[in-house]
Amino acid sequence: MKKLISFTVFVTLLTLGGVVWAAQVDYLCYNDFIKAVEAGQIKSVTFDRYSHISGTYVVEGKEKAFHSYTDIGAANDPLLLRFLHEKSVAVTVSDKREEKRSWYDFGLITFHMFVVPLVPFVTLLFVVLIYLRIRRVQPQKSS
Repeated sequence: MKKLISFTVFVTLLTLGGVVWAAQVDYLCYNDFIKAVEAGQIKSVTFDRYSHISGTYVVEGKEKAFHSYTDIGAANDPLLLRFLHEKSVAVTVSDKREEKRSWYDFGLITFHMFVVPLVPFVTLLFVVLIYLRIRRVQPQKSS
């Protein structure tokens, strides 16, 4: 039984470990993005052809990834580009067009948010039920 519990705990940690310890990408609202540029925290920025902004910034001495969004078409905003240039931020513009999310993508996101975290718990429940079933069945003695 101890091996079974150990195995279940191992599977649970393995499954949830990727979610818990995965590299997080911070979301900055546009105003916080501008404030971080003013403070000199933004190291690099990548714009797509429309509204998405991504890049790296420094928080407490560590470099982290971020993404942001603006509804004005950041890659086509000359004032923003000049502001970033004045603050010595490395700017790249991606030719990739903004992709609209389909219902299929929404279904995958929902699946990963709600179903995948349940897998270790369902596995644990299954293992416990099998163990209880095995304990109820008494071994038959052969003559």
